[in-house]
Amino acid sequence: NMDTLLYYFYKYQHSHNVKGSRTKKWDWYEANPSGNFFQFKSNLKEDKYIKKQMSKTAILSYILYEDGKITIDEISPKDRFGNFVNNETKLRSMSVGKTMVSYVMGHAICRGYIDSVDSRLNDWPLIKNTLYENQKIIDLINMNAGDYKYINDGGVVKDNSYDVDTRSISATMNKFFRNTEKAKPKYNYTQLVPNIIFNYVRYKSGVKFQNLIDKSFQKAGIEHSVYFNKLRDPAEHGNAHNMFFASRYDYLRIAKSIMDDYKND
Repeated sequence: NMDTLLYYFYKYQHSHNVKGSRTKKWDWYEANPSGNFFQFKSNLKEDKYIKKQMSKTAILSYILYEDGKITIDEISPKDRFGNFVNNETKLRSMSVGKTMVSYVMGHAICRGYIDSVDSRLNDWPLIKNTLYENQKIIDLINMNAGDYKYINDGGVVKDNSYDVDTRSISATMNKFFRNTEKAKPKYNYTQLVPNIIFNYVRYKSGVKFQNLIDKSFQKAGIEHSVYFNKLRDPAEHGNAHNMFFASRYDYLRIAKSIMDDYKND
């Protein structure tokens, strides 16, 4: 029902960001907006099926971009979520945050902080003597780290009460992964691996990490700031998190930038 949907909308959108909470665990790594943001062209058409879905479901935003123009542009109506969502609302990425980590990784490679996706994680003390040490970046970003004996999508296999989302990389490595060995590689989707990659990028870029975040997303021509969650632990413990927030049009700007770069090799 609508009350339940609104409860979860608030939980996912805002509960991490409540000011003054003694239990607040989160802060953020924020990228500033572009000085000259990308402005879309539109050639809008009405799609009755999409309008029906917006009026009946929990979909917050729907944008179709084709042939260089926005052709469908719908936001949740007032009797659904329209009183809580507008074009400036920063929407939670969920698993798309993993894509945003890879996007920043790509920019880190282009800027020379990391050699390539075939580079090995062999110079980072945080994961020393764990199964992740000396692995290729490409295997981690493809969720192919051989870690399925220790962690799965629900969390750490040994202790399902342990939440890797709210612990630093250092804490998780120390508790579960020291002196572990990589198993035969196979696909294993988890929250931990993108956080390892993101914190490795932070480690390699050092004091220029904020500049890297800014430049990565400003290249996409974002209109508003965007941000990743981070824990309130020290940065050197691995506090960066892949959960990402951006406005609906800024998501489209980033997607367009990824495709433009892909087409330009």
